[in-house]
Formats: sequence, C-alpha cells, structure tokens
Amino acid sequence: DKAYRDMRSVKQSQSIIISGESGAGKTESAKYVLQYLTESYGAHNGQIEDRINKSNPLLEAFGNAKTTRNNNSSRFGKFIEVHFNDKHRVVGGYISHYLLEKSRICVQSKDERNYHIFYRLCAGAPESIRSELRLTSPDSFHYLNRGCTQYFCNNQTEKSISKTRRSQDKNFLDFISKGALRDPQLDDFNDFNECDESMDQMGLTTQDKLNIYSTVAAVLHVGNINFEDDPESTKGGCKITSATEKSLSITAEMLGLDQRDLRNALITRVLMTKTTSSSKGTVIPVPLKVHEAQNARDALAKAIYIRLFDQIVTFVNKSIPFSSSISYIGILDIAGFEYFPVNSFEQFCINYCNEKLQQFFNERILKEEQLLYEKEGLGLKKISYIDNQDCIDLIEAKTTGCFDLLDEESKLPTPRPEHFTTEVHNRNKGHPRLDFPRKSKLRASREIRDDEGFLIQHFAGSVVYSTAQFIEKNNDALHASLLILVQESRNSFIKNLFPKAPEREQSAGKLNFISVGSKFRSQLADLMNKLRSTVSKQIIHSSQY
Repeated sequence: DKAYRDMRSVKQSQSIIISGESGAGKTESAKYVLQYLTESYGAHNGQIEDRINKSNPLLEAFGNAKTTRNNNSSRFGKFIEVHFNDKHRVVGGYISHYLLEKSRICVQSKDERNYHIFYRLCAGAPESIRSELRLTSPDSFHYLNRGCTQYFCNNQTEKSISKTRRSQDKNFLDFISKGALRDPQLDDFNDFNECDESMDQMGLTTQDKLNIYSTVAAVLHVGNINFEDDPESTKGGCKITSATEKSLSITAEMLGLDQRDLRNALITRVLMTKTTSSSKGTVIPVPLKVHEAQNARDALAKAIYIRLFDQIVTFVNKSIPFSSSISYIGILDIAGFEYFPVNSFEQFCINYCNEKLQQFFNERILKEEQLLYEKEGLGLKKISYIDNQDCIDLIEAKTTGCFDLLDEESKLPTPRPEHFTTEVHNRNKGHPRLDFPRKSKLRASREIRDDEGFLIQHFAGSVVYSTAQFIEKNNDALHASLLILVQESRNSFIKNLFPKAPEREQSAGKLNFISVGSKFRSQLADLMNKLRSTVSKQIIHSSQY
C-alpha cells in the first residue's frame, strides 16, 4: 500500500523486492502482493486484472518444480510490472523472466521432480489428448524416471487417476509403494485443468494449447531416444537402439521433421573447413560417440523447452498490454541464495544475482539513507556494513572475472573444465574472496580437487562450486545440424520457436557458442537499471524460521 501511495505522491515507479532463501514463501508473498494491487486499484472483475493474476498458475506449471526443500520451488526469476494510468488505475502489465534452470529438464535428484507440467499432462490431460501425444506414466520417460515420479494428489483425485497413468513397471514402484505426494496447494490432476483454464484466460486458442502440450510431450519422447555403439562405423560412431526407434518416429512426427534427417542430426555433427581456394569451404560429417549423441539429444530437449517457456511468457505479455501507462509497481520474485551438497552453474548465477541485490540493498537502504540522516543532522548512530564489490568483481570483472574466463574457455577448440578452474585460481591469486575447495569446512567439499572447483566467500556464506559442467551449461547453442533442422520444421509452431538469425546462417556447419552467462549478466543489468530507476523500495525479507 505504501508503494502505491508513494507512486501517486512522487509520481515515479516503485519496486517491491521479495527476498529470502529457498522455501521461505517468496512466490506466495508475490502472489498476495499482486492480488492486492490488482483488486485494490484495478477494475472490479476486469479482464486485464484477471489475466495478470491468472498468469501465475500458468508460469508456475512450466517454471516451478518439487525440490527437497520446497514442493513448489520457482526455478526461474521474474519481475512483474503492474502498470497504472494517469488516474492511478491498473491498465496492464509486463513480465520479464530470468535464468530458467535448464539441467532439470533432463535430470533431477532422486527426491526431486521435473517441471510440474510434465506430471500434470500425464495425470490430468483428457484421454483424447493423452492418446494423441502417446503419454503414459512418468516412470516410462527417461527425463522423469530418475527423479521422483509420484503425483501430487488428494484422496479423491488419486482415485480418479487410471492405472494406465500410473507405473506398471516393477522397477518403478514409487507410486505403488509410497502412494501420492500430499500438499494442500498442489494437485497434478486438478492443476492441469487450472493451467488449461489459465491459457483460455490469456486468449489462447484450442490449437495454441495443443501446440504447447504437443511440444511438452515431444521433449519427453526426445529423452527416450537412446544410443549404442555402431559396430559398422569405422570412426567409432553410434546408432539409435532398435528399442527406441519408435521414440524417434514419434519425436520426428511431433516436431514436424523427417525421421531420417533427425536420426542423422542426432548421431553426427557437421564441421566446415575453409580453404584459401574456396570461400564456401567443405562440410564434413563427424560421427558422434554414444555420450556425445546423448549430449546432443539433451541439448535439443533443453532448447525446445527453454524456447517454449519464452513463448508462453510472450503469450502472457500479449494478453496484458498497456498503452497509457505513466508509472508501474514492479514485484521481484527471484531465487534466493542457494547452497547444496553439489553446487553447479545454476547456483553460481543465482548467488551472483543475490550479490548484486545485496549491493543494491546496501547502497539504497544503508548508504543513501545514512547520508540523508547526516544531511538532516539527526545524529543517529552510523551502521557499518561490508561492501561486497570485491566479490562481484571476482565474478564479473573483464578478462579476470569468472564469467569472462568461462566464455574464453568455451571458445577454445577443446574446452576443459579443469583448465578453466585453474585459470580462475591463477588469474585471481590472493583474492580475499576466492579459495580452494580443500579450505572448506565441509568434508564433502574438501574432497573436490583444486582443478575441479573453487570456493567463493559470499555475503551469505562460503560456497564451493563444482565446475565439471560449467562449460556445457554455459552454452545455449545447438549443433548446427540440429539447429538448421528445427529451423526448417514443417510444424509452424516449432519453426517459430527457432527463428533464423543471419550470423547463425553464416556459421552453418560449425558448433556455435552462445554464452548463457553473458545473456544472464545482460538481463541482470537491465533489471538493476529498472530497480535503480524506481523510488522508495519496499524490501520484504521472508524466512523459513
């Protein structure tokens, strides 16, 4: 309410930052703030206001997942702008999103799940859709069955889920032995209908919805394609196993691709060699080994899902347009500081973001407020705080920062995580915030070798990062052969998810590199500029304790 009053009185936009650790209730708090603003200062039962609120269950279905700490954990950050006209009434909104966790699409920890939409589609989709998309139980999909495959249900909906939607495999007895997961706010069977209704509310057509569901199902079928060594290959290549040929066929059909072309793109990649006599060069097919083909398959699945999520946010933004905004109240709901037994690139980016937010908090709340107190001669006791600029520099500084060193390594002909890690240590010797994993207080972290990770002393505590997958997770690009293939898809929805870019067309035949870290830094810089341009921040610190 104070943010709204300040917006009216000083005639400038406001922002509300909701902070706290994972599971502290940030997302629920954001919902209440959003609901309060739209119901208090919007039209009663207005379409725009309803759509702004209905965007939450839709985005949660595709961007939230069960973790060990939170059954409905947001695995992406969002900044929701509620825009007001000159009469200070709600006229529209805009959502910016940040860093959806990619690795979860392909693999999860034992007691965690993939994104909610996969289970909701399996549990709650009408039989006609389920049959058309060839969906069975979560246990039958490689991208789901290594994590928790139980549904969230209540007693009534558990009985409504047919046996064909549950596990029939004796190797996967999660649902049978443990029963359904219980949570008062989650129910995969009913939540599918809520998600479907949210899409209706956003103005999506029946075909739009089917395109989205089909794309989600295609990701699952991509994951079921498996590979084995090809004894006929003279270069150590691989082939698709006979047992998963059906998955290849289903995937090709759903993505609008030729089955033979998809097969070739998954088991080979192309390299272009340039010669002085020819400007075009020569395209050479390179057979992939089993693990390389699996990586190519996973990269395709991640690329499809990430772009689908982008498209859903675009659908939402198109449904809540505004033309006469004079100011807005922004609500920031982003992942809090994270520390797990194994911390990878996602935790590195999230904690970097929290360092930037902590610095903003220090500057705006502590530094600027105390300068104001001094100016007014209030004589209040000065509050000291630790400036974390040195930690931010360690991560983002040009040439020596972790992000730049990672991009530099990724562009090498043969990038190696050990070399990247060694460079981080060598280029930042003596840095007060950097140390070797063996200096950690945790035994498990001390077992990580010097060239396998590094320790950063953040404002919230020390974190050891395992760098084994940093290079892979920092690259958003597909093999050129896969990228070109989906760009020429017969399925217009899939084709539109992968628009052609001139620079990519010119580099056809090469393995492109698109830095996830650089993209995230750019997005974060835009976010910080938005926060700095707004006035009178309302900081809400949520805690589990």
